[in-house]
Amino acid sequence: MPFFHEHPYLASSLILAAQAALALVLLPRARGRALVSGLLVTPSSLLSFAFVPDYWRPARVAALVVGPEDLLFSFSTGVLVWLVAERFGGRRLLLQGPRPLSLDPVVRRHFRWSLPFLAVFLLSWAAGVRPMNATLLASAVVLARLAGRTRGAWPLALAGALGFTALHAATLHVSFAAWPHFADQWSRESLWGVSLGAIPAEELAWAAAFGAVWPLTLADAFGARRSGEVVAT
Repeated sequence: MPFFHEHPYLASSLILAAQAALALVLLPRARGRALVSGLLVTPSSLLSFAFVPDYWRPARVAALVVGPEDLLFSFSTGVLVWLVAERFGGRRLLLQGPRPLSLDPVVRRHFRWSLPFLAVFLLSWAAGVRPMNATLLASAVVLARLAGRTRGAWPLALAGALGFTALHAATLHVSFAAWPHFADQWSRESLWGVSLGAIPAEELAWAAAFGAVWPLTLADAFGARRSGEVVAT
């Protein structure tokens, strides 16, 4: 379709959204937690200003700093990364809710990790670190802080890192095959210069970092327990 040809970022985000919707239908037991995950990730789309044009120059449907594509991408990835992590790495974990009216503690615990991430990202980016490098640095800092609190939830991190990276790579591969010019929207001159096919290595590094760190933050927020041991409180 001509519209999607002109807006491949939106088309790719819709592919992710379709995957998320299908996964929510197939995995009803994790649906509540996955929806919370998506909602908590969505505000990260506000950081888009730091990535344009240094990292990429996406064609959006509206001339906005944050467009509907960004919101759809963030929400869908939040849903998918949790479903992948819980499905393949959460079998021995007892995960709470969220139940109605019980979201407040989940959100408060979430901020325990999202605020340090945001601080490291913004400070390093303001100091001249390129946005994706700043993202990976902030992820490493949060991962190091999580190490002592979520030892029993590390299968979530492994499953999330491997599964979400494969899923993200497959989605980009399909998107680039359908809309080859989509790959040109990345600022190749500012990237590491390494790619898997047309996929920049930074995209795969981000997917692995996000897939590892985010499920651990939610394991803490959801009060995960394993074999009677308190993993997060």
